[in-house]
Amino acid sequence: MTPAGAGAPDQDPALRAAAGQTSHPGGTALTDHALTLAAPPSGGVVLDVGCGAGETVARLTDRYGLRGIGVEPSPASLAEGRRRHPGLPLLRGRAEALPLGSGSVDMVLAECVLSLVEAPGVALGEFARVLRPGGCLVLTDLYARDPAGTALLRALPAASCLRGARALADILGLLRRAGLRWCYGQDRSADLAAFTVQLIWGTGSASGLCCAVGSPSFPDLSRAVRAARPGYLLLIARTEGA
Repeated sequence: MTPAGAGAPDQDPALRAAAGQTSHPGGTALTDHALTLAAPPSGGVVLDVGCGAGETVARLTDRYGLRGIGVEPSPASLAEGRRRHPGLPLLRGRAEALPLGSGSVDMVLAECVLSLVEAPGVALGEFARVLRPGGCLVLTDLYARDPAGTALLRALPAASCLRGARALADILGLLRRAGLRWCYGQDRSADLAAFTVQLIWGTGSASGLCCAVGSPSFPDLSRAVRAARPGYLLLIARTEGA
């Protein structure tokens, strides 16, 4: 998932070679784990927000027999996805304005999305809107393990996805205000650490990550990382009344 106007990390050849097509911590193993926990209905409709070139959408369809749909703001990523997976339903759109009808999907999958969108509360409201009664949101993303450091994260340049990392309590508050009920949470910070190591081994640094870890152009990054202690989490929430 890439904010409008930013370079898409999933199109970086070095990043892709080091981290794989999904380009997010945990990769397909974490996606599979989340799907097992969320247990969408057989043949259900699953929306992948920020789908990139559609690799997870194809996996939802081919491996799980689900009706996968992808939404992505980057025209280049969509063009690549349509070349790689002809006929796959990949739509252009933003998390804050999903091009789907209300109550039209059984599950929303948002991997590394919330920390990148400009208005996370609006995005979560859209996720809730498109979910059917009893529908499920699966969210994996960066978060600040030390809430005291979030102010330093906000001072980072917009190109850093760490800038949008929030404390867990803040994320849960956004979920509640969107009408979503938190059901399950798991710290997956080991996946973030492994992902960063993969990038360092594959590219010589972690600067290919959208967080731009270690980039000399972000002089305040090290201080912000020490203060906020960024981690990675898996959250599952459902629509109210489920």
